Amino acid sequence: MPAYLKLQKQRYYCKDCGRSFTAKSPVVAAHCFISNAVKQKIMDLATRVQPETMMAKDTNVSTHTVRRVIRQTASQIRVRPTHQLPVHISLDEFKSVKSVDAAMSFIWSDAATHKVIDVVEDRKKRSLSTYFSRYPLEIRR
Repeated sequence: MPAYLKLQKQRYYCKDCGRSFTAKSPVVAAHCFISNAVKQKIMDLATRVQPETMMAKDTNVSTHTVRRVIRQTASQIRVRPTHQLPVHISLDEFKSVKSVDAAMSFIWSDAATHKVIDVVEDRKKRSLSTYFSRYPLEIRR
């Protein structure tokens, strides 16, 4: 059942330092109009196979909002590799989606923190050697 929460921003003035600030709420993130609960619901629905339009209908937001929330969360979860490699890595292969040319993809993560570092679309040796060759030889060793 849709519920609308009318939030008004309250600004405060500090007489000691002469600065003003806005009141914060745990319901809504700063500079945002969509509640954290709705964002969590979108991410919960994103774990199931369904179109963005259905997720938008279920949460009473636009499809663009659904897409933006999924991209924001994905960028926070997935750490892009930089110039360093972790000391210990975990790796696995999995059945990929139909939009990928290869049948199986390759996923690897930091074994210490369990954070996914990246997903490679193909698990074949040629693709993996091309992928990892962008790191300098001394780092790969």
